[in-house]
Amino acid sequence: MPMKIKEEIINALEALAPQIDKNKALLELNKSAVAISHILAKSKGLDLIEYICEELRYGQLPIYTASRFLEKPQIDELIEYLYKHSEQETLDTLLLWYHQLWIYTQEVNPKEIFEVLKKLEKSKAVNSNRITSTICLDCHSVVPESHDRKCGNCGSDNIVEIHELFLSEPAKSVLKNGQYLEIYVKECMEKSGIEPIGWNSEDDGKRVYTSIKYQVEGEYIDVDALGISQPVSLILCETKTSKRINMNEIRRVENLFNRLSRRINELTNKDIPCLKLFITTGEFDNNVPVSSYQRKGWELIDRSKIPNLVEEIRRIVNEI
Repeated sequence: MPMKIKEEIINALEALAPQIDKNKALLELNKSAVAISHILAKSKGLDLIEYICEELRYGQLPIYTASRFLEKPQIDELIEYLYKHSEQETLDTLLLWYHQLWIYTQEVNPKEIFEVLKKLEKSKAVNSNRITSTICLDCHSVVPESHDRKCGNCGSDNIVEIHELFLSEPAKSVLKNGQYLEIYVKECMEKSGIEPIGWNSEDDGKRVYTSIKYQVEGEYIDVDALGISQPVSLILCETKTSKRINMNEIRRVENLFNRLSRRINELTNKDIPCLKLFITTGEFDNNVPVSSYQRKGWELIDRSKIPNLVEEIRRIVNEI
């Protein structure tokens, strides 16, 4: 793209009095808030994030993982042993982990959830990680902390450690307000070759790229992410973390984005091609064919494409 056109687009956007949400800006610039969004790149990352939001109150409750994956029969044996020997505290912890893998996520392979949990455990989104229980897999007895990873009963080092994780406050916040998807989309745009457009935050001067409002005809239009690319000049993104998306919501956003792109064309005195992306963690209304949602210059991306969003955006841009 000629530098002159790029500068004209940026100047036009600047003329629309871009406004930054200060609270969201702080979260976008926070490493732990960004880290939780990276979970979406894993094949079952979205399932885990939704589980944390729905079952663990957006991370207010602890998340459990373990030092190794155990098949269901192994865990069943441990549960039976701990119950018979009145090891209630360890049993409670083991059951919480068990529920996360096999009950609350019945439609998902538990090993895939385990792998995502391990990625989360090592990320900056977690600010507390402690071992709550250690169990010997040979004799099933509880291993005290003082025994240095060896069973005090049989001497085996074939043990499993149950970890209790707590998310940082910024990570909880982006889960609650849905900003984790905006941050993820912005990073995927950048990785796909699109240059995201942002503005300096008033607080620390750092550039912010998500949830920017632009004034058009006296009304502010909220854009979750915006970028410039070749051959498509302007890309506008709307993100939704709703379970179901209907035609009315898409048409509402379409109208706002059309007004914004028309205003940019007026300010630049050019007919700049514009691609609008509607990206949702939910699904589109099953009662309406997806083809009914389609419009020229619009692309709809549902939850199935989230883990491979970089490739999906790249494909869309290359095909236009």
